[in-house]
Amino acid sequence: MARIPPAPSEFPGTGVNGNGINENIKTQEQWLRLMKTDSCESCHQIGSKGTREIPALFNSLPTSVAKWERRIQSGQAGTAMTGGINALGTRRALAMFADWTDRIAAGEVPPAPPRPQGIERNVVITQWDWADPKAYLHDEIATDRRNPTLNANGRIYGAAEISADYLPVLDPVTHTAHRVPVPVRDPNTPYAAPMQGFQASAYWGSEAIWTSKGNVHNPMFDQKGRVWFTTRIRGNDNPDAAFLPELTHREALERGLKVMDSTALSLCMDNALPIHVFGLDDERNIGRVVRGERIGTIISTGREEEE
Repeated sequence: MARIPPAPSEFPGTGVNGNGINENIKTQEQWLRLMKTDSCESCHQIGSKGTREIPALFNSLPTSVAKWERRIQSGQAGTAMTGGINALGTRRALAMFADWTDRIAAGEVPPAPPRPQGIERNVVITQWDWADPKAYLHDEIATDRRNPTLNANGRIYGAAEISADYLPVLDPVTHTAHRVPVPVRDPNTPYAAPMQGFQASAYWGSEAIWTSKGNVHNPMFDQKGRVWFTTRIRGNDNPDAAFLPELTHREALERGLKVMDSTALSLCMDNALPIHVFGLDDERNIGRVVRGERIGTIISTGREEEE
């Protein structure tokens, strides 16, 4: 029901002084990808009660656009939500969502989908609530993706990312769940989410509900049925650290920078293959790199290496 800007007349975007769509958005498909897989729907089910209705906390604001602008600043994810809207084009995206919720409030509903037919009627979906109300699941894994018969009917392992320092584990046969704590090695490791300085949530007020320090990601099964996760064990504060936007393969080797195995780094140098090093603490960075935005460090072949 959301009225996506039409193509091709509205794209590429012409910015704040034009049609309100971010100038980096070149096509309608790019807008949809941001909205569906790299921003809004990364966390929210667009169309759920929590998104299609404006919470009463914001009713004192004068317009639906103002209400949406305030709601996306709420809670510990406010900065990320605001960034997602900015990537689309703040003015145009807020207007689209405000129009959407206004029409729903006035009674508009989407057309009814067709009822299941034939073999579709045999599908049974089982859902479990296997974390807690203040946590969310970022990833889960049930098998080795290279061998999908591994761990048949076995436990499912989840990653709560920045929300909690435990692994939710579900047994789909017995319908039971338990947790595996994920401690950090350094107790002074900072929290992965901001603990203060954010706008109040319509649901949790000013409470900082996300308390993870480990920031667990990317669960994977190996061929032996073992489960692996990436997690932080200490903070990254280093007084001697310096950001290097660019350097050559040779400089990376000479400095002993742990970009990758030195043999692989040499192979990239010999074949003039550039390397883009960026942080995955913000999962939107993958999309930024694909779009050609300059983030992180570029390691490329210098003139002296070409010679």
